[in-house]
Amino acid sequence: MARLSEEFVVVPEGWLSRGEAFVSGDGAQLSVFGGIPGERARVRLLERRQHQSRAKFLKVQGPASPDRVEPPCERYVPCGRCPLMHVSRAGQDRARIDVLRQAFTEAKVAPIAGGRGIDAVVHVEGDALHAMELEAGWSDDRHLRIGVPARDARRLVAIPSCTVSVQSLRTMMTATAHFARALEVWPWEGHRGSLRGFSARQSVTTGEMLVTFVFARSSPFAKELANAVASQQPEVVGAFAHWNDVVGPMVAAPEDGEPEASLVYGRNTIEEDVDGLRVRIGALDPFPTYPRAGVRAWKELVAALAPVQGDAVVDIGAGAGAGARTLLLARAAGWALGIDPRETVIRRARENAAANGIGADFVAGRADYALEDAQPRLMGRRPLAVLEAGPKGLDTLAVNALLAVEPRRIAITSTNPRALGKDIARLTERAFQLTRVIPVDTAPHTPFGETIALLVSSDTTPPTLRAPRRRTVRS
Repeated sequence: MARLSEEFVVVPEGWLSRGEAFVSGDGAQLSVFGGIPGERARVRLLERRQHQSRAKFLKVQGPASPDRVEPPCERYVPCGRCPLMHVSRAGQDRARIDVLRQAFTEAKVAPIAGGRGIDAVVHVEGDALHAMELEAGWSDDRHLRIGVPARDARRLVAIPSCTVSVQSLRTMMTATAHFARALEVWPWEGHRGSLRGFSARQSVTTGEMLVTFVFARSSPFAKELANAVASQQPEVVGAFAHWNDVVGPMVAAPEDGEPEASLVYGRNTIEEDVDGLRVRIGALDPFPTYPRAGVRAWKELVAALAPVQGDAVVDIGAGAGAGARTLLLARAAGWALGIDPRETVIRRARENAAANGIGADFVAGRADYALEDAQPRLMGRRPLAVLEAGPKGLDTLAVNALLAVEPRRIAITSTNPRALGKDIARLTERAFQLTRVIPVDTAPHTPFGETIALLVSSDTTPPTLRAPRRRTVRS
């Protein structure tokens, strides 16, 4: 693998799912960060590989694309987490839809019933990033730095002026770096130091914040660091210490248990308003990083699935929003069954159901096992179903178990267009028709927003039984 620095002129042909433009070549593809399809540009080759090389946009050669804008963030290039920031919003929408269409074409997805095509991208004005995960490390001159891994190098990029995040998160970066230096809590380097970084989440509803400091080993300074940061940031109402010496995601909760975290300051939850529901969330509970956009996606999903009182609803991936999505579905139908493999998430979902007086059941475990157990309750009810696809698509066993209870309508939610195309193709082979595709901008300036695909069974037999009803969830 060689690194080169040669420059040349290209005209990108289309968009990659990562948000880069691409140029086809003889047996290889060139991805161009900062490029725009159809625009002639000078680029610098960064890396040459057998099947895909990488280049960086330098300047336009000729007329600029009408979609090109000046990125508002000064760290746009080294950070790389907003790969479409150089594109106007209308251009970003076209890019997302082009990526979806390309993925559907590759998967040989049949045309959408009724010829409606893909809906326009749904936006939420004024939304901002309310959750962030940052790492601790060293600058080139050995000063402690809080930031994100650089897009093209093994170094951290400090982003104290991140234009997509709320001010409190930016302040949190600076405060953590300041107090860590003062307490001599140094970055983890494998054999010395302890601080790996932190994650933080702020409530849109209350403005309150939870923070989790991540250490590679036990540190006597965890509580002192939390108290120091909270003294400067009154929004911080709770802080945790999380121990993790494994290379990879710093605070990802395991599939089958509680992450190893201890409350060292304040309380362990904050609240969000989700379309009139009061939802309690913890520091590591799954919740959209752009909360308003995430809630809008759930509302679009409920409207597309269109449950009415008496319908049975199954939500596979019920951890979304600490059970909030399932509760919205249950509120519309009168009852829903939420399934998620994480016990901690299911416990929180049950708490939120009880607090809101919503009739729902939640099951922790594998979706195929949970559906097999629930089959006697679901047969004859022709349920409506939500399938939350992972990065690689839907689980085959879960899909088979769901089809065994004869759902009438299925809504797939996905952030991976190529995997979504394959999932849709699999279901159309099982007598379902794609009737609607709704892209929602849940990750501005990126192609990674959430897409909702609605499929309807060709079997129009109506349900013979109404769904079970319960005033509140059983705990």
